[in-house]
Amino acid sequence: MSKKYEIIEATGEMYKCNDHYPDTYALNIEWVANGIGFGELNITYNEKTGKWRKDTEYMSDEFCQAVLAKWLADMERS
Repeated sequence: MSKKYEIIEATGEMYKCNDHYPDTYALNIEWVANGIGFGELNITYNEKTGKWRKDTEYMSDEFCQAVLAKWLADMERS
């Protein structure tokens, strides 16, 4: 991975979507990176169709993986 950035923070929130998206849950990860700024990675899951979707705000897969890795690394262990 060619690193032109460092993910400083990645925090997630999961919620049930509103009536416009029935049977859908969302995971929203807000991130901060030096050299780039900040943004959001949104992942949704429809429990009836079993389909996952992502809204990456045009971020590369490599960058999204770095955001997810930071979020997982900072997650509390139970």
